[in-house]
Amino acid sequence: MDFIDKMPQIAVMLPPSIKLCRDMRQGVLRYVRTHGPWSLHLIDDRSRQQRLSTSHELYSGLIGEPVTDDEVKMVSSIRGPMVLVDPQVTTVKPSYRRVLERSSLIRCDSAEVGRCAARHFIDLGFRHFAYVGAPAGNTWSKERLTAYRDAVREAGFQVSVFHIRRETGPTLSDELGEIGDWLLSLPKPCATFCAWDLRARQVVDACRMAGVKVPEEVSVLGVDDDEELCLSSVPPISSVRLDAERAGYEAARLLDDMLRGTRDRGVVGYGPVGIAMRDATGAVGGADDPVVKAAAEFIGINAARSPSVADVARHACVSVRVLERRFAKKTGMTVQNAIERAKIERVKTLLAETNEQVKAIASACGFSTVSHLTARFRLLEHMTMSEYRMRHGRMG
Repeated sequence: MDFIDKMPQIAVMLPPSIKLCRDMRQGVLRYVRTHGPWSLHLIDDRSRQQRLSTSHELYSGLIGEPVTDDEVKMVSSIRGPMVLVDPQVTTVKPSYRRVLERSSLIRCDSAEVGRCAARHFIDLGFRHFAYVGAPAGNTWSKERLTAYRDAVREAGFQVSVFHIRRETGPTLSDELGEIGDWLLSLPKPCATFCAWDLRARQVVDACRMAGVKVPEEVSVLGVDDDEELCLSSVPPISSVRLDAERAGYEAARLLDDMLRGTRDRGVVGYGPVGIAMRDATGAVGGADDPVVKAAAEFIGINAARSPSVADVARHACVSVRVLERRFAKKTGMTVQNAIERAKIERVKTLLAETNEQVKAIASACGFSTVSHLTARFRLLEHMTMSEYRMRHGRMG
């Protein structure tokens, strides 16, 4: 048994103003409740409520994301093990590089985030795509753009990119007009992926000022699922959900092992676990067609009940033949494909967020047998359900 001599004093530098960090905090707290005790020092220098101590001896270890020069300097003085969140290795100073060389990391699979957004919009039938990213120097934003653009190009389409001129973060008063003019120039309907939810909120506000309809003309998707930002928007913003809470839990587990000397440096990965669908994304790329829009909304609500194409056609008040023709023209897929895709998305949510057995999930999502679900899931997601749950599951 590897014992620890005294109570660990752990600095947690994950500011609660950032949704990703709030989720990671919850994961750390969940680990400590079951494997502690630890004395946690919740550092929030940005709100000036609790700053990192200058005492080299106070902290046994650290989990966090130092951003300012002062934070980087203080972190560099900590002698215990550290787990650092998504460091921007292309921009850090030499002193911080030395810290990275002895630290473990939490890394977002930003490329998979970009691919997830692309698959979502392509499945909805969009033909026109756009991206609004973070200021220069943010490697995660570049990675999301590159993967998003590659996936869209592979499907035969192109991506328009809004180029940010400033090195600092987004400021509504400075950029809304520029973004609005850019959005007006895009072909419609356009699927617009934003690097994170704050950018998505900015795009929705820019659309309103420019007279661009959301989601009929511009469909908006963010990242992080920050409900305060997403639900306070009009219309509410759809967002890629990340398994950040699990990452926080695993980061705490890794730090615990490092404190006990049973594990060296490591990397905790996290990525997308699904999409929180809200009005700003809209039902499909054919939102300008009332028949297709009504059909897609019906599918989204009733997919788990396995509606037939005839059921969808009756709801849309057209014949099956008319529905199939208009749906395929606007979305690039059959109605049956759309029903199955909606069912699989629900399966992914239940795999990630619950401990339900696969048999129960199959029943809840409208699959007649586990074997049928297993085969379809592997075909569409290119992995087994067990692999998906292991990679994206939030339940500890």
